[in-house]
Amino acid sequence: MILGSLASCYEVTEGDLFENFESQIIIEAKITNRPPPYYIQVSRTVHPKDSVAISLVRDARVIVSDSKGNFELLEMIQPGLYVVDSIVGESNVEYNLLVNINEENFRAIEVMKNAPEVHRIEVLYLEEFVQQEGYFIRLYIDKKANETSYYRLEVSKNGTIFNDYSDLIVFNDAFVTDVVEYLVPYTFELGDTVNINLHRISETMDKYYYELTKQTNNAFSDIQPPMQNPPSNYSNNALGYFEVSAVASLEVIIQ
Repeated sequence: MILGSLASCYEVTEGDLFENFESQIIIEAKITNRPPPYYIQVSRTVHPKDSVAISLVRDARVIVSDSKGNFELLEMIQPGLYVVDSIVGESNVEYNLLVNINEENFRAIEVMKNAPEVHRIEVLYLEEFVQQEGYFIRLYIDKKANETSYYRLEVSKNGTIFNDYSDLIVFNDAFVTDVVEYLVPYTFELGDTVNINLHRISETMDKYYYELTKQTNNAFSDIQPPMQNPPSNYSNNALGYFEVSAVASLEVIIQ
């Protein structure tokens, strides 16, 4: 499934007055080049004094379509959660997500890029590397000619995904001319099985995740500027994200 607890990151900013509070729609959606199902969660922000973090939307009309002419009206499988069953994520295809709630439309459009091409994986042992010691994994990723690629990294060790705030990892190859050499920022031990999902995302989603990481880092800092919701790729002032990504999946056994 998706979508974890990102909704808890959307909140009224410090400058807002409670008496002027207006609820906003939150839409969290991901489509990849893996087979469906894909999941879309629709909710609303709630007043800061309410006892719940979000309010799930049960009466949305949710439609996903693509540039190949495919169209799907989604079924709600549990409160606020809608499922894509028939549309399949493919590279170089544009995807359109439309959510209608009480005759208001919220729309996002994203194009799926080609999947990253990892042509080499290196396991190396490093001592006293950034106050860490152990086995590391380095990825060698081919750069696409004449364009900047943006990536999001997911890593699991022995079946357990790294899923803390600090594990939201995005990077790009803007200043690379040939091959991206990326050192996965975790240490491993002999015998570990490491699964890596490298998503190629849009520049819009890169900016979204960058701002989100800034906010989560601020939350644990002694110096906290006012909270701001990360820039959404939806119309009509909806919060959230529509990520369309092609994924390269890798498995490495440390030996």
